[in-house]
Amino acid sequence: DHNISFDLTNTGELGGKATISFTDSYVNYSGKVTITRNLSVGETTRVTQPLHFDVSKANDGCALTKTIIITVVDDQNRSVSDSITFPLRAGLVYGRITDLKDKPVKGVTVSTSTGQTAISGNNGFYHLSGIPKLGKITITATHPEYSLSQTKDVIMSLTEIPQTGASFSCETTGLTHHVNFVMKDQDVLFTVTVKDTSGNPVNAHVLAVNSDFRTEADINDSGPLSELQPGKYTFTISAPGYKTISQDVNAVPNDQNLEFTLEKLQGRPNDNGLHLITPKLLWKKTLGTGERIISQMNGSKNGNLLVAYVLDNKAKNSNLFFLELLTGRQIKMVSVPYALGNQGFVELDASYDGGTVGLSVDLGILKDNEHIMKAFDSAGNEFGTITLSKGRGGIVTEMDVSPDGFYLCPGNLFNKGLHKYTRYETEGKMDYKKGSTAAAYCGEHFLRNNNIVTSCEGKQEGLCEETLSNQQVRIIGDPDESAKSTIIDSAYDDRTIVVRTYKKLYYFGKSTWNKELKSDNMYKSVAVSPGSMYTIVTEGNGSSHLLQLKIFGNTGGDKTPDFTYRDVKFVFANDKGLFFAEVVLNRIQLYQVGEYDSVYNPPAVPTTNKPLTTSDLSYYDYDDGVFRSARTQNFNSLEEGKIYRADSNITLDMLSSLTGTLTSYGTLNILAGTLFSIDINQRLLLLKGQMTADFNSPATIYAIKFDRYDMNLFQSRVNQFIDHTLPESEYFIIKNIHTKFTVINNPNKINVAVDSGQVQVLSKKIDKFVSANKQITIDGKNNIKESVYLSSKTYLIITVILIVISSILLFIYRKSKTGKKILHILKVIAIWFWKTIEQIVKLIWTMIKKVAPII
Repeated sequence: DHNISFDLTNTGELGGKATISFTDSYVNYSGKVTITRNLSVGETTRVTQPLHFDVSKANDGCALTKTIIITVVDDQNRSVSDSITFPLRAGLVYGRITDLKDKPVKGVTVSTSTGQTAISGNNGFYHLSGIPKLGKITITATHPEYSLSQTKDVIMSLTEIPQTGASFSCETTGLTHHVNFVMKDQDVLFTVTVKDTSGNPVNAHVLAVNSDFRTEADINDSGPLSELQPGKYTFTISAPGYKTISQDVNAVPNDQNLEFTLEKLQGRPNDNGLHLITPKLLWKKTLGTGERIISQMNGSKNGNLLVAYVLDNKAKNSNLFFLELLTGRQIKMVSVPYALGNQGFVELDASYDGGTVGLSVDLGILKDNEHIMKAFDSAGNEFGTITLSKGRGGIVTEMDVSPDGFYLCPGNLFNKGLHKYTRYETEGKMDYKKGSTAAAYCGEHFLRNNNIVTSCEGKQEGLCEETLSNQQVRIIGDPDESAKSTIIDSAYDDRTIVVRTYKKLYYFGKSTWNKELKSDNMYKSVAVSPGSMYTIVTEGNGSSHLLQLKIFGNTGGDKTPDFTYRDVKFVFANDKGLFFAEVVLNRIQLYQVGEYDSVYNPPAVPTTNKPLTTSDLSYYDYDDGVFRSARTQNFNSLEEGKIYRADSNITLDMLSSLTGTLTSYGTLNILAGTLFSIDINQRLLLLKGQMTADFNSPATIYAIKFDRYDMNLFQSRVNQFIDHTLPESEYFIIKNIHTKFTVINNPNKINVAVDSGQVQVLSKKIDKFVSANKQITIDGKNNIKESVYLSSKTYLIITVILIVISSILLFIYRKSKTGKKILHILKVIAIWFWKTIEQIVKLIWTMIKKVAPII
């Protein structure tokens, strides 16, 4: 839009009418205008005429100008004319639209406050032309999959760049603008609180990450965690001196409160009372039968657990033995992958309490260099296995478990749920080739604060302490041998590091020293006492049967007690003292060479109402028809519609975040093998099995009817329930108020037993209240059977009362004829029972000795 303004003067001798027209001399001007004015002799008038040009399809091109001719004709048909040239330009806005991961977003509607619109293409680009207005223009980007629209303002201006000798220049500025948008949803703001088990605030590091977004913050007691987009995140909470925990959390677009409880990582903090002794034999044991070899041993730093990898090269099989360190008592033996002779390799490590034991096995070239990792608990129960690589040349020798048992390192970083971390998760960095999937490396040794000992980067040589996010904390020192042949141990305070290479022992602490010590390359064993007073190490001339022992003080002095050492292949330093193992093939003799004046008893962990999590859950993979590990979960992180299975007896805290705050309304004890699911409102769906609910606020369990074990049937009924299409006759509703009750769902039969309070059971044509110490059973035809329910607590009370009454009566009448007879019968029963147990034990042992060689 333009205004043409000029003065018109009557210079003739008569007054009269002037006709003024505005025309285009080059093209048809659809906006032709004619006006008239009456002027007296000598009169001058100001003429102002608005003109409108359609520039909706115009671009900022040099040829786009328009010349308007102004013609004035008087009554005598005499005329005068002039012209003016206008730039016929329109505003242009263009740019690219991406998401927070810099991925192009297709289908974004981009509009201007002047009415122009465009849609972004496959690569996220958009182009808005024909903007006809100068001044502030608002650009808005919207997309149905993003809850937030994005707006930006631009200023449209038209400034001609003068050119010498030209009446009009085609060079202008101010009409073209490059504007990019980033589409996102409304941020989720978490308020995170971290306390210890006593309720004291903890200064912790909180990391929230998924495949698309990542944020982290240091939280002192309580604080915000912002800039998260909606989605499911894995939260990892860590603090020096505490056990790291992980929890999956669903982030929804509103403010949420999360509370985490960290348990202290125990350990003897110093070496007060530690003294060396003449080695004393604690026990000797042969692990397995046949021609077996113990190729690796490791133990927990609390001194309770010893783990040994034993292989049989003839039978080509291997076992892992879990033993009590002080007694040699076998806890469990499990079958594990066999490492092929000298071509394979095995590494073992355990957390401080032995709760996580990591086994890394390279099967050797005849097995295509397959590299496998397994994880166990201290009782020898396997909770995960994974194939790390296959067909890769070379031997992978790493395996380190963090003292808190949360991380495992067989070269790349894993957690105890066998989740493989990426560099994006640990460092926030993208690999230019692999994007966010590049694996995180974890160094050679974990410290108690979950930092790692690893090779220094850059020009600095030697070992450094780094965080998992690759930030250097300190330079430790420089072993002048290849880091590929090192065994590392550290003291309680993380400041003292001992390193054993093939030829030397290095001590990095308040003092720094090294010793020339040869070793068999397979048995480079080293350990430092919790307070760093002593370092115990194998040493020899390279022959395994001549391996001996050395103990050094913290300044490097030789403190080794006089003893005939032979075949010393493994050493241990822990909360219970200093130990070494003499090993020949599969025979162990364990000696103690250092002891403390007092036994270390970790402080008792106070009980709290902390959210209960479990890693003993699997979910049903409908595509493959198998159950897969669900990683560590709490109730709030369970996903709608998934079918979960309890792999052991587990307890979940019934957390709800529907109000924006994580609130616990009780605990749920689920029997091993139980199948269940949840809907979008976190309502619990019991499919098969048994669960006991101890709820302190109103809650509901839905028990789905079934007549056979069929995963397709279960999944179908879960989907129907969520879609509100499952008939009321096909499920039961169990409501409660401050109640403890048990629900058992079996084919064509449901049982509800109430410990305390009252429960209402509803279904089509069923509305039944069940009170404390009562139970009902409903069959497939809705027949109800009611009976008395005696809880385990009631049984215990009754049993104790009966025993007490019987004991009192027996004591009173012990000298009577009846009393004497009862005592005689009890004595005979006790003797018979003991002899029976003896016979059973002998029979079992005989069977084991016969069957074991066959197996």
